[in-house]
Amino acid sequence: MAGNTEVDIDGFGKRRLSRYLSFFRFVSLLKHGLYIPNITQFSDRWEGLLGARLRQRLPEQMRVRYTIEDYQSARRWIHVSCWYDGVRENFLMWKAYGASDEAVMVESSVARLEKLYRNSAELHVGYLDAVRYYAPGNEPTHLRLPSLIAPFGDPRPISSPDGPDLVDFLPEMFVKYDHYEGENEYRLVCLNKRHTQSYENADGGLILPLGQPQFLIEKVRLSPFAPEVVFETVSLLVEQYANGIPVERSKIEINA
Repeated sequence: MAGNTEVDIDGFGKRRLSRYLSFFRFVSLLKHGLYIPNITQFSDRWEGLLGARLRQRLPEQMRVRYTIEDYQSARRWIHVSCWYDGVRENFLMWKAYGASDEAVMVESSVARLEKLYRNSAELHVGYLDAVRYYAPGNEPTHLRLPSLIAPFGDPRPISSPDGPDLVDFLPEMFVKYDHYEGENEYRLVCLNKRHTQSYENADGGLILPLGQPQFLIEKVRLSPFAPEVVFETVSLLVEQYANGIPVERSKIEINA
């Protein structure tokens, strides 16, 4: 059994999280597990590259000379699971990430997400923390390390003696520009354990099997736009794959 981590010790383990999903992604979560893409799959072309700008702002004596090409290469091996920080429903999140009247929101916690990763075959090096938002030109010159998820006692893995240490890039995944602040994002950022291998084709995404969905999911909530047939369908799916997890309708009232 894995030991405690900083997430347990600093009290953030009980922090509650939610995730807005299309119906298709929800079914995939129940049947296959949590899919964590690498950041090359994100639509934001600056995802994973903001750190290149941050390092340019460091004093010369503190600057590690990573190039934009180093960042581009690192993106293939860094995987990010994005969550909403809290479980209070957000209408804009329903519109942006639910994507349809059939969308659902799953409620979880930092502790559940951490344990899912720690108990998976993909456990290597990862961080859990809230994203911090900064105005362009006002980025920090120092990044605080988030809570670490890694087997205690294991040596810190070095990607290559001739190249950048990819672990250095992970804390930078928790910094975004403030025009994304409405996302109120909390992240699991992890390094693909195959990053020390020399082949070019990194995995597109990692899958963390749930075993029992109750291990990750505390509650399922339906979109405020969902018709009754969707509620019935989701309820039947949860009964089949995750019996015992509450399924509730949205508490948001939509004006006629």
